[in-house]
Amino acid sequence: MVHASLFRMKKYIKCAICGKEFSSYNPNPQFCSKECKSISQTASVSFNKAKRMYEEGMTQVEIAAALSTTQKVIYNLFRRNGYKCRVAAKRDQRGEKNHMWKGTDAVYSSMHERVYNLLGHPCKCEICGATEPSKRYEWANVTGDYNDVNGYKRMCVPCHRKFDKSEKGVKINVKFKHQ
Repeated sequence: MVHASLFRMKKYIKCAICGKEFSSYNPNPQFCSKECKSISQTASVSFNKAKRMYEEGMTQVEIAAALSTTQKVIYNLFRRNGYKCRVAAKRDQRGEKNHMWKGTDAVYSSMHERVYNLLGHPCKCEICGATEPSKRYEWANVTGDYNDVNGYKRMCVPCHRKFDKSEKGVKINVKFKHQ
């Protein structure tokens, strides 16, 4: 008994990608090679459009989302076209741009950390005028509004403790709700 697959006829077809004529025993051939099949499966994304978006400051992930594809497709598109991509860098994560931002609901330590990040570490006392490097200096809130960066003064630890224990310091600290 002869198997039916041996009687398949060789077909001559034009490749759907490159237009080259090729022969195949496949009953439904479309492509002349693996390369042409690979090209057909690649997402059609305009290099110039992606390049323009990238040069406007968008990231590869943002471009992929805008063009309904993946970051890997954008990366390979740039690589295939010899386009030099910028070094990936973190974006500005300060304040409300940070996904962990809590605003006025932040805890006491976080509010002080904001001041240190924005103004740096103090190196002198605004009360007694001390500038000795062996002393420790802190930011003391003097307005009661812990979100206002301008509501802090540089103080050495002894002056800060005296201020906090003073009537003025106690009144101010009562306004802050401890969590």
